Amino acid sequence: MDMRCSRANPVRNDPKMSDRFNIKEVFNSQTMRGRANVAKATWASLGLVYVLVKMHRRTSKRRETKLYCKGCQQAMPQG
Repeated sequence: MDMRCSRANPVRNDPKMSDRFNIKEVFNSQTMRGRANVAKATWASLGLVYVLVKMHRRTSKRRETKLYCKGCQQAMPQG
């Protein structure tokens, strides 16, 4: 008796991810759509860098404020 599932596996019938998403077509510099995609990707990467820098500065400021006494604003001894 065969215990395999009778349904076809949809993953096997689909082409590879690289076949469906062709980077050369998406970022084609000859078309307006490709140039727009390049511009969008550039703005998204700049935005990501901005957010990461802001997050890093915020955590470093928090770390720095923990080293000082709130009442007298002098450095706390490290122990």
